[in-house]
Amino acid sequence: MAMEQLSVSKTNSNAEVLDTIKQLTTNTKQGSHYTEDIRTFAMGMHYHSPAAYEFAKEKLSSGDDLPHKSTISQWYNVVDCKPGISAEALEIVNNKVKAMEEKGKQLLANLVMDEMSIRKQLFTEPDGTVGGCTNVGFDIGLKQEMATEALI
Repeated sequence: MAMEQLSVSKTNSNAEVLDTIKQLTTNTKQGSHYTEDIRTFAMGMHYHSPAAYEFAKEKLSSGDDLPHKSTISQWYNVVDCKPGISAEALEIVNNKVKAMEEKGKQLLANLVMDEMSIRKQLFTEPDGTVGGCTNVGFDIGLKQEMATEALI
């Protein structure tokens, strides 16, 4: 079922919304993985309203039709957030440029950065490396100090 079919207006009753979710979640798992539609739906709904997501999960017949909130959190953590410009972000911009070129249009973009204070702390990354020190995305030979600010 395509995600476009899930548009729910404010005039829909709770029963209609739950029926739509039940249709979407029929045979949700493929092996031990959720379908892309379920993943997109769950992440979007949980992002906009964790309480509404929990309500929908509770009202479904088995309760296993939608992923647990910890599963959704794990899905958010797969984004590469290492220092430097994200390869995923560049890929998205590149795809957008190609799509605009196909339409005969030119895409204008603006790179905006902001500074943010962060807590001094050392932590271990999943790959075993230690994070929390000053890092500009490449080695410039500076002394490693605890980071107190980040550019975002």
